[in-house]
Amino acid sequence: FCAAIFVCSFLYFLFLLIKGPKRRVAMVLAGIVWVCLVAASRLYLRAHFASDVTGSMLFAGAFWLLIWSVKPVFDVCLAKILPKSILKGM
Repeated sequence: FCAAIFVCSFLYFLFLLIKGPKRRVAMVLAGIVWVCLVAASRLYLRAHFASDVTGSMLFAGAFWLLIWSVKPVFDVCLAKILPKSILKGM
């Protein structure tokens, strides 16, 4: 769960910095690959059961759907702490 949330958070802030739709798609695909590799490593190393990994990914996805639905409120909070140069991409 923590790895998936970290990747989503990292990608969100990169999304603000990266311009152009092709670069953004590439960034999202890289994030998906990253999360899948972490999940596969957890299974390969037998650190978690498959149900743990699947549940964690579903929970993280649901969390980010919730965050995305309240994005306007989140953007107002970010506007108070981020520099103006980064906010131009929003």
